[in-house]
Amino acid sequence: MEEPPREPGGTLLIWDYDWSLINANSDTYVVEVLRPELMARFSSRTTGWTELMDSQVKELFARGVTRSELEAVVAQVPVLPGCLQAVAVANAAQARQVVLSDANTIFIEAFLKKEGLRRCFSDIISNKAEFDGEGRLHIKPFHAEPPGCALCPSNLCKGQVLRQLLDREGPSRICYVGDGSGDFCPACQLRPEDLLLCRAPPSPPLKRFGLLDRLTDPPSASQVVAKVVKWHTGASEPLDSSPDAA
Repeated sequence: MEEPPREPGGTLLIWDYDWSLINANSDTYVVEVLRPELMARFSSRTTGWTELMDSQVKELFARGVTRSELEAVVAQVPVLPGCLQAVAVANAAQARQVVLSDANTIFIEAFLKKEGLRRCFSDIISNKAEFDGEGRLHIKPFHAEPPGCALCPSNLCKGQVLRQLLDREGPSRICYVGDGSGDFCPACQLRPEDLLLCRAPPSPPLKRFGLLDRLTDPPSASQVVAKVVKWHTGASEPLDSSPDAA
């Protein structure tokens, strides 16, 4: 986020990662595939999610999971083909694309490189992750200090990041792709000329989406001034701009 300002204008396409760009929760997916006996730790957690994931990858390492095994699994997470096509179409149209996610940089980088899409994204904004000399992955919060946002977890306020992107990039339009309640804060930062692409049913395997729930609640919905369009598969499909018509 320390880059100099870019030439203003153009379209900025922001992708949430879990259940938006990919069709899975990348954190639970890697644990379930590699060491399913650790899945119970998700439901019994007593710490923040990012702390828990750092502990989970520590346990994976302790149980013999190598760096190459971990990267191979996170690279093959399920994805809707339509979303991959949308990335390619946006790239061809010269839209600037970034990932803004509560996952981590290593998981996202591995997936994009495997799909041959890393060149399509100028930024990956997520919790910081790196391997140490022994091959153990460490995951740290994006924010060094909690931003104090009532809508976001302490490790990452997507709304704050979106405001910084607006100031730095000066885009004429933002398109934000999201699905969960964590995408509501950045949705509130969008302008009337922007577009909020909200995942909605039917869109298996999920049946409910936290962002859509917030947009169908009148007090919450009134905080969003961008145009809302629902999406289901990422493929070219008729646009539904009524958030309450599931």
